[in-house]
Amino acid sequence: MADFFESYVSIRQHVLIRFGKWREIIAQDLPDDRDLYCNTVAMMHYAKGVAHAALDDVPVAAEQALFREAVKRVPKSRYLHNMPCLQLLAVAEEMLEGEIAYHRGDPDAAFARLRAAIALEDDLPYDEPWGWISRSATRSVRCCWSRTARQKPKRSIARISASAAHSPAPKSARTICGPARARTASSAAARLRRQR
Repeated sequence: MADFFESYVSIRQHVLIRFGKWREIIAQDLPDDRDLYCNTVAMMHYAKGVAHAALDDVPVAAEQALFREAVKRVPKSRYLHNMPCLQLLAVAEEMLEGEIAYHRGDPDAAFARLRAAIALEDDLPYDEPWGWISRSATRSVRCCWSRTARQKPKRSIARISASAAHSPAPKSARTICGPARARTASSAAARLRRQR
């Protein structure tokens, strides 16, 4: 039963990140039974790492190590809806690395890790509601990071991208996937219309 129901407990971490509850995230106690709540423990370490990075706290490296150790305890049989939790945790790892690079002032490394997170997320099976809430992280970072001024970021990537996930749907394919992919998509749509 835990393989299918335990992962729902971890969704709370996404909500806390979405609303920037950094102190509340850090103050959370881990579950007593870390084997039963293995996915939740891993997600809590992810959230704590994001919180420490957002607050420029030193323990972020410790949380990274704890996150990686916790991920090792999650069995392959653990799922959230139709998604293996290990796939979701792979996205979390890239997001955490990107978040840390972002707050250290290294936008190139942050963008690289966030692109990797998006690629991993694109490989997730379709699911409603989404198993991973933080979509479009790279676009979100670009909105708030001045590449020319190289200013220190004011918000957390995970928080920005979680709020972007709940924003109204984009009006065109161009906004969703960029101009090159939009042209390909509209060409494919035109071919389908001609075939009818």
